[in-house]
Formats: sequence, C-alpha cells, structure tokens
Amino acid sequence: MAKPTRWRPLWGRIGIVAILVACGAYIALHLEWRDETTRSGFSGEARHNQYYAGMLLLTQSGYPAKRLDDAIALDGLSPRSTLLLNSPALFNNRKQAAKLARWVRSGGHLVLPLSRRSDPDLLLQALGVHPLGWNESSAVRQTLFVEDEPTNVDLRDTVLFNVDSTMEWAAVLSGYFQRSRQAAVDEDEDDGTGRQTDRPLPPRAFHSDKLNSVARSELESHIVYARWKLGQGHVTAGSFTPFRNVNIEDNDHANLFMRLMTLPADKRPVYIALTAEYPGLGTWLVQHAGEALIALATLLAALLWRAMPRFGPQLPGIAPKRPGLLEHLGAVGDFLLREKQYEALIAPLREDVVIRLEHLRSRHPEITSLPALGAHIAQLDLRDVSLALTPDPADAHEFQRRSRTLAVLRKHCSSMQTAFSPEGSRT
Repeated sequence: MAKPTRWRPLWGRIGIVAILVACGAYIALHLEWRDETTRSGFSGEARHNQYYAGMLLLTQSGYPAKRLDDAIALDGLSPRSTLLLNSPALFNNRKQAAKLARWVRSGGHLVLPLSRRSDPDLLLQALGVHPLGWNESSAVRQTLFVEDEPTNVDLRDTVLFNVDSTMEWAAVLSGYFQRSRQAAVDEDEDDGTGRQTDRPLPPRAFHSDKLNSVARSELESHIVYARWKLGQGHVTAGSFTPFRNVNIEDNDHANLFMRLMTLPADKRPVYIALTAEYPGLGTWLVQHAGEALIALATLLAALLWRAMPRFGPQLPGIAPKRPGLLEHLGAVGDFLLREKQYEALIAPLREDVVIRLEHLRSRHPEITSLPALGAHIAQLDLRDVSLALTPDPADAHEFQRRSRTLAVLRKHCSSMQTAFSPEGSRT
C-alpha cells in the first residue's frame, strides 16, 4: 500500500511538464515574429541642437561645421565664414546689431532665420529686412523656384518680407493678403502732412493655397527666401521652420538647407550660434575657471574630512559618579514616602525634639510635662504639640502636620541652646 503513495507526486510533476510543453508548442506554432520601427525622441546632441542633421550634411559635403555656445566666440569670428543665428532676437540691441553688420560688410555670410515673432527690430533694420506677414497655407508641400530650380517645401507659417538691397536671388510665393479693417486704416493713415507714415504695418495673414476664387489682378508675389549683398559680404534670410522631421520624405528640405547655408564656389566654414547671448554661470565657470572649481572641491573635501566622524578604537566609558550621602538619604526618604512608612520617617525627628526638650526641662521646673514645655517654648497649641510627640501618624496629611510642628519645636530648642551656655549664663 506504500507504493502508490510514493509514486503519486512523480506522476503529478510529469503531468505539469507535459502541459507546459503543449502550451509552448501551441504558442510557437501560432505566433509570428514581426519587426516594427517606431520613432523615438531626440537624444544626445540632437536634443540640444535642432540643426544637428544639417551640420552632419554640411560636414559630409565638405563644409566644416561647428556650433558656438555663446556670443563671446563671435568676437573673433573670421569674415571668411558663414554664421547662422538660431535666435536673432538676442541680438536686438544697437551694439550687437552694429557688430554683426560690420562683420557682414567685411566679407561674412550671415544666415538669418525669420519667424512670426520677427517684428521689425534693430538687427532687421540694420540688414534692410522688412517682414510683411506670414503664410497661412495648410498645404504640407508647395513648390518654390530657388535659384531657378523647383523645390518642394513645407511653407506653413513661413514669413514674407521685403529687402532694401538688390537681391542676388529670391524665392517668391504668390497669393493674397487678408487685410482686416484695422490694417486698411493703418495703411491709409498719414502723419498730418499728406504723406503716408513709414511706421511698420502689423503682420498680416497671406494665403497661397486658395487662389481659385481670387481674381488674377489681386494676386501678389512676395519673398520667402532671398540672398543679397551687403558691403563685401552676403545675407541670406528666410524661415527655418520647415527644417524638421514632419513630412521630410515629401519635400526637398536638404537641398534647400544646403542652398541657404552655402555660397556658390566658396567652401566656407559654417558656424551655428545656438545658445543665449552669454553662457550661464555654471558653463562659464567650467570653461574659464576650472582651476578655481578644482580648488573649491579640494577645500570642501578637506573640510568634510576634518568634520566627519572617523571609526577607530572605542573610547573608554566614563566612570559612574559616586552619589553623596544627601542623595542617598533623599532617595531613601522618597522610597519610604511612596511606601507610606510615615513612622519610620518622623521617628528620628521626634526623638531629637524629645531629647532637646529634656535638656531644657531645668529652665522651667514649674512645667512638668514635655508637651506643655514645648508649647510654652514655641508658643504653639498644646494639642498640636501633644499630637506631634505621639507616634504612628494615620495618613499623609497628619504626617505633614506633625512634621511641621516638630520642625518648629526643633528650631526653637536649637535657638535656646545656642543663646545660653551649659552653666546657664549668656555667651
């Protein structure tokens, strides 16, 4: 009868293994492996540099490309180079605008991105750029002729502008402006002398994909990308918002980027200014004060080494302080009081008072009893003195009352004993 009991767990294990094998075979026969590609977020240099792909394209095409982290590096920039400003609004002051204009006139090539926030400012005025509005097209692909070559570009939110100088080439877009009533009033407004004011018009929406219902006489052509000469240098302006991954397979963004960033037959190094006008404190310290940071770290390490505890041999323990006699007596008295041993506490005081009263009996021979002698000496009630000289207090209240009476008696007896000599004369 013991064999079936012994083999029963083994058959259970074999059954579980068989079930697992059957499930694995079913999954292997009915599942199909497929490779899927998904787009992930930016990482590394591409997270901080939106022109990273363009820099790789320039490098592979033979143009040295480098990023600039602050405006200090622009001071020593060679005129025989190309500079792309990621944030032109950071140079919207008279000093920076004049410095960039001098650099261009001395032979530099400035690439100026324009956006819907590019209101007329000092930099645009110095370069002769006048924004007119933006394209409100919803089409993801429109065709432009860039240097007489058709180019498919995503022109949504692209800025339209005019230039004061003669252009080397320009890519124009046809459409019409949707003027509001306030914009029409602003166009017709004058300064009181009969001349039209030259103050900048507010940005207006430009439609380039709704031309079927517009009369041919109302169509306009405006610049979206252009290059012109300024002194000995060049300026290239336009919207850089199309250079992104959206619909990149449908447009010629790489070709357009190369045409904007390079000059014909002139392989100049390309620099892209990405960050703010001046670096942050941490970046500046790392770049220019590395020795000071190392010294500070060394000082902090020394202070921590000095202040933090160290593990070593255990210090000897402090010898316990021997309690004094008063502390011992106080502890004994607290213990007897908690245990309600009132007689043990009051008996020594009562015996001391009785002895003192016996010594003073000769001074008052007319008083025969000790309670009466004590009441006479301390001017106390005879009943209180008789009760204090009686043993065994009943409770804590009576104990305190008798102790107070005995303390007064002892005090008066001590004063009388010190005021007279043993022979009875004054000391």
